[in-house]
Amino acid sequence: AVALSLFPRQSMGAGALCARIPDEEVDAQETPRLQESNAAAQMENPDSSWNAVSPGSAVADGGSHHESAVGVVWFSVDPRVGALNVYPLAIAERLEAEHARLDPDVRVAVSLIGCGGVFEGASVEFGGDEPPLQRTARGKRDVRRVEVPADASRVDVNVIHSRAWRITDEALPGITEERSVEVSRDNIVSVAGGDDDAHDDERSETVKAGDAAGLVSLWEWSKLADLEAPASWGLYGEEQGGLIENAFREGKRSVEVNVGIRTYEVIFDGSDGGKQVDHTLHKRRLVRRRLVAPDQRDAELRAAAEAVAETCAGNTQGECAVCCTEFAETPTLPVVRLPTCGHLFHCACVQEIADKGNPCPLCRGAVDWKKALGAQ
Repeated sequence: AVALSLFPRQSMGAGALCARIPDEEVDAQETPRLQESNAAAQMENPDSSWNAVSPGSAVADGGSHHESAVGVVWFSVDPRVGALNVYPLAIAERLEAEHARLDPDVRVAVSLIGCGGVFEGASVEFGGDEPPLQRTARGKRDVRRVEVPADASRVDVNVIHSRAWRITDEALPGITEERSVEVSRDNIVSVAGGDDDAHDDERSETVKAGDAAGLVSLWEWSKLADLEAPASWGLYGEEQGGLIENAFREGKRSVEVNVGIRTYEVIFDGSDGGKQVDHTLHKRRLVRRRLVAPDQRDAELRAAAEAVAETCAGNTQGECAVCCTEFAETPTLPVVRLPTCGHLFHCACVQEIADKGNPCPLCRGAVDWKKALGAQ
């Protein structure tokens, strides 16, 4: 039996997330049932690929390293169809942090509890003489760690089918198949050198300059979906903004924030922003860090709260029926009042319902979601 510790969502320190497991033969033939979200997004250069099994390029979980490698990608193979799935950056960073302190002779299991969605209850094992595996209550799947250059946009690996699809570290004509998966800065863990050092220096200088000027940060999200140039911005609440700012100052590549029922990964890029990624709904939007005087920040947060209060005025509902949180507890989180029935919800909480064109969650009345959310 393998004993794994349980950790709350906010605990992301990799050092506390692994358990030593006994040496044992790993049966990689068992077919798991877990479905994973592929969080990859293609970079601008489609021809920049990285072969995970070519001699002298990149290797999985040990062996020689390419001298130009400055990042790491973690991914698994779906044992039913052979598709490759890249781990989101927050999970990849958790795995990489533990890998960096790994004793090669000890096999460990890194818990993914707190990562949400299909990763809840899963763990990734690596070390010892066996290749990495992801385990759940339903089964297991092969996992690989591959070093890549900063501008990689694709990783190629060989897979083989025998009862289930598995990753193989050598190509066998007529037996194995080559599969590819797109990667980008959204899921490449920085390990050394490259442009990331310059970004870190630039970020550090921006923080120092703002502090010296007595300015404070406001973190904002674009009101336009995807990565279009925004015409207007929304404010993160004090709690979410504080989490983002702390991660930014600590030099982290990304941070998870919870808004209503949704979990976003904010991925930093440069010294003044980045992007917000919803890996579940596959949505992205720009975020920015704006430096203002303390009294201006207080005034803008207060104005955002007053706008939400105005939307809720005259309504006795009191809480969002989706996340069951009082509107008073989320003063800056945008609220939508449905035009026909007048029911109130956090915009973030009803986004998936709106995307599917479903009726009001409370009264089941028809809703023109485009009109309702377009007013926000």
